[in-house]
Amino acid sequence: TLFPYTTLFRSLNLAIAMSTGLLVTVSGTVKIAISSFEKPMTESFEGKDIAISSKGAVPFFNIRDIKEEGIKNVNGEIDLLATTNGDEINNVTIRGKEDKNINNDNLIEGNLSGFIGQKCIISKRTSEGKKLKINDELELFIAGESKKYKVVAISANEAAFYNDNKTNYQIIVAYKYLSKQYEVEGKYNYVTANKSLDDTKQSVDRFNDKNTQFVAKELFDVKAIEKEMSSFTLIL
Repeated sequence: TLFPYTTLFRSLNLAIAMSTGLLVTVSGTVKIAISSFEKPMTESFEGKDIAISSKGAVPFFNIRDIKEEGIKNVNGEIDLLATTNGDEINNVTIRGKEDKNINNDNLIEGNLSGFIGQKCIISKRTSEGKKLKINDELELFIAGESKKYKVVAISANEAAFYNDNKTNYQIIVAYKYLSKQYEVEGKYNYVTANKSLDDTKQSVDRFNDKNTQFVAKELFDVKAIEKEMSSFTLIL
């Protein structure tokens, strides 16, 4: 008479064991998933923790107007979105950087001698994917206007170029040229910084408390992602 109960007990034990195993597996998978895209994101942010933007209608602003509370090592650049024409449309980010913010050690071909005007740096991945060599021209369209940039250097697939692929990639141009073209000399629309406190969130809160014209955000919030994923783990 105990046989059905013994069978049920064993079945329950098996179900609990399988569920526990699934939970452990999923928890480990979640951690692996987070780390797998944390690396590309943090690499592309070039060691920065925080992004700063203007609260005003105009995205360009002067770094001198920022109160460096909760932050340090502030860098600014001009970022513009462009596309290519033809059978395959590419999305390209044009990054106007100052010389001091360009890592020469990552250059594997060419150099930045006379890096002015419509010249650019591309990644090795873009060079190979688009069959571009030093002194070749890359035609881009910004708001429908055609611009041609001569390739003067090719970088390793690191830092700003880490996430480049065949249809989405970055190019770096001289900040002075880009800022003059769009009449925003001395101003930036993409500003990043490092935290000055031990905790990134505390640094962001300190900055936002002291700056009324700007807002700071974490570039990559691991805790927020873990919180989002925890609801999925909890269901399992």
